[in-house]
Amino acid sequence: MPDQEGHIYRVTELVGTSRTGFDDAVRRAVERAQKTLRHVQWFKVKEQRGRIMADGVEYQVTVEIGFTLEDSIATQPSYHSLDRYCSSAFLPVVHIVSYYLRRISSLERRKKRV
Repeated sequence: MPDQEGHIYRVTELVGTSRTGFDDAVRRAVERAQKTLRHVQWFKVKEQRGRIMADGVEYQVTVEIGFTLEDSIATQPSYHSLDRYCSSAFLPVVHIVSYYLRRISSLERRKKRV
């Protein structure tokens, strides 16, 4: 059965720049977002402006990027992978948070079965 529910989106704001034009600035911002964010779905140009420089013009575009939130914590990277990014002083906190997130996820799965 197809998913009957709508998607939930999150929006982030970026400023793309280019020396060639506004279109190129938008393209660069969207391409950069796709390198970092999963499930990028849309963009909206909020503002266009330029910076006058001694050797030409820098085109600047403020862009809102919309991406779909994932449905399940299980589809996200393991919280244990955070260990390699945290200093040893924060590891106990990371493990506690990880434990509670797994616990919440487990309880949510139980609710869905009922």
